[in-house]
Amino acid sequence: MTESTLPQSPCRRPELAARGALATLFVVDGVVFASWTSRLPQVQESVGAGNGGLGVALIGTAIGAFTAMPLIGWWCRKHAPAPVALLAGFALCGAVMLPGLAGSPLVLLALLLAFGAAYGAVDVSMNASAVQLAEHRRRPILPALHAGFSAGNVAGAGMGALLSALGVSVEAHLLGVGALGALVLAACAPGLWRPGSPEPHAAGHRHLGGVLWLVLAAAALTFAAAFGEGTIANWSGIHLREQAGAAAGVLPLGYAVFALAQVIGRSAGTPLAARFGARPLVVAGILLGVAGQLVVLVPNTAVMLAGYFLTGIGLSSLFPLGIARAGALGGSAGVAVASTLGYGGVLLGPPIVGLLAGQSSLALALVLPVLLLAGCLAMTATLREN
Repeated sequence: MTESTLPQSPCRRPELAARGALATLFVVDGVVFASWTSRLPQVQESVGAGNGGLGVALIGTAIGAFTAMPLIGWWCRKHAPAPVALLAGFALCGAVMLPGLAGSPLVLLALLLAFGAAYGAVDVSMNASAVQLAEHRRRPILPALHAGFSAGNVAGAGMGALLSALGVSVEAHLLGVGALGALVLAACAPGLWRPGSPEPHAAGHRHLGGVLWLVLAAAALTFAAAFGEGTIANWSGIHLREQAGAAAGVLPLGYAVFALAQVIGRSAGTPLAARFGARPLVVAGILLGVAGQLVVLVPNTAVMLAGYFLTGIGLSSLFPLGIARAGALGGSAGVAVASTLGYGGVLLGPPIVGLLAGQSSLALALVLPVLLLAGCLAMTATLREN
């Protein structure tokens, strides 16, 4: 059966509907996440927090996510993950409305606990569903799905830039995003709310044994890449305001151009890795990512935006290639280790940078993601082709 005949095959229609619904969930997740981070400069002002205080508040996201992730992961191993992903998506659309209501850093921390729990639940369950669908189809689909997430980031950050420039309040913006996201998920619910089985227990569930250190090396790559991505998502707008004096409508553009670059890089990453191999692509990505993050430190709006774009190209393929390497070595157990550390980087990066910025300056704190990424050059030796 050829790919062109698939839509006409009744037995494949539910599978295609599932993939379409899952792709929609990845996009919605990206839109919601970027919508929230695009308004962080305004939220910081409204709660009266400095960089250190905001870093403490952002810990709530990490605590909520790290509490939810293992619970949802355990549930997805015993039940079909797709319905869990749908319910978690609805929860995320509701939770994104909360941070805009905060009136103090302490209240913001408490509300971000709920947002972080929903975000962690979505990420684990939708990736578990994607892995299950990819194994069923025997074709790679994760790069395309993560490109959809990045496309959602572009849309969410662009929307944040426009609404900030128009003076729309954070509360109204996030309320509208949450409501729209819930409507979109409701429309594609039949593709996700379907009977199914838990994650397959075939070759994917291996004991890591002697390959553990190789899996950890791949996981370190995902952590460093995600640390930089999370830092840019949460701090790029504030950095543009502090270092370049950018206007409110420009502040979300740092993350928008970064996310756009990730869409481009992730779309090209799979064919480039197939042609040249994973290791050269990872080395090039690290070098570009380090260079881009150094360019971002130049206090000029146009130069900083160019740096964010270069960083997005560099980091784009590091996370999926790290996950793929861990999976090739240790099956789903390897994927679990690498993805947990990866999402840990997204969630831990922003509060750590915020706390460092509170003790020194934001520009100095932003050197940390550069050092972490540069340190991963030593890990590339473990990415030799099998």
